[in-house]
Amino acid sequence: RFLSKPEYRIQLDDLFTQETERVIARISSAEFALPVQWDQAVFRKHVRQYEAATEVLACMVGVLGRWGQDSELPLVSDVIRQLYAYAENRPSGLVVFLNIRSYPAVLVFTAYGLGLTRAERWSTLHALFNTTIPGEYRTPVRVVETLFLQRWKGAERDAWKQIEGLERLRAPFSDHLLSLYSQWGNAFARLTPDFELMFERFELLGSLAYLEDDDKETIRKAVERDARDAYVSIPLVRIVWNRSNAEKLLTEIESAATKESLIRAGFAKKDPEFLDLCITNIKRIVGDRFYGR
Repeated sequence: RFLSKPEYRIQLDDLFTQETERVIARISSAEFALPVQWDQAVFRKHVRQYEAATEVLACMVGVLGRWGQDSELPLVSDVIRQLYAYAENRPSGLVVFLNIRSYPAVLVFTAYGLGLTRAERWSTLHALFNTTIPGEYRTPVRVVETLFLQRWKGAERDAWKQIEGLERLRAPFSDHLLSLYSQWGNAFARLTPDFELMFERFELLGSLAYLEDDDKETIRKAVERDARDAYVSIPLVRIVWNRSNAEKLLTEIESAATKESLIRAGFAKKDPEFLDLCITNIKRIVGDRFYGR
């Protein structure tokens, strides 16, 4: 209702402010007290509690991504920054538990990104990946380098393998997010023919944005080397081992129409040659990991 008319802008801001404050109040409560030693059961419990505390806010943000306008990006960015700033005001405790304090910020970022992906709002998605938040020593860092997949410090593989059902998976955190948003996505991505494919499209575009921190010559030199690891590393995406979707998405992203849309949206620094190099880099990673090349 608040998205339907510009005159509801104040009510929309108030709604998100109140819900963000509610989330912070809850994750500040005693139920999130940090243990003094590693405990698998407590880790699993904290993950569930963070998700329960953030679900409403994440789904609200997903609706903004699916049905909103570009004007909502500053609102979502402020929500992410506030959640992340709370998490970074770190008490003492075990690193693994301190690192997942920013999980609510990850959940909100991912929900908005998936909503944008569902709506094919590529310009806003690119802007989201490049939104900055205060990092260590208050230095601005891009969201895609801080809250995206394994670039998030809480995504340590060994930790997420402690979650039931993820013990043997190659990228347990990514798999967990897919499972989670397959449920939450009903609030903002209904009638999506293939949610897994859409999720992996989001990951692929995030990887493209991640590579923008490198220059064209760095990537060119990497992919031209005759070596097994001849590529620039990216956060581990599911298409690395999901052959069916890898073929679909790589074919999609190599089409002239998709390239034009991504360049127009700001991906690959609006440089077609840089985009081609990034795609080659990702294909090299997929081939190396999946096909053993």
